[in-house]
Amino acid sequence: MISYYELLGLLKDSKQPKEVKLHLKYDSAVYIYNNDNGSYLLKNRFDEDNQSIFMYLRDCLLDNDSFDKCIEIIENE
Repeated sequence: MISYYELLGLLKDSKQPKEVKLHLKYDSAVYIYNNDNGSYLLKNRFDEDNQSIFMYLRDCLLDNDSFDKCIEIIENE
């Protein structure tokens, strides 16, 4: 498990994983890296109806959550 801050470091070094899974207190969701805009987008759109899951990975976290180890790397590039 890594934090969002650590994920940003991987992005900076062009070592971003293709898929990650965000683990929140009551929910989880898989995100896929989008080369077109350099962000992680929700893999399964039907999950977007959930109150705590948003289209973009960054929108699911508050600034103080960025250091919590809540992201699981599923698949590396």
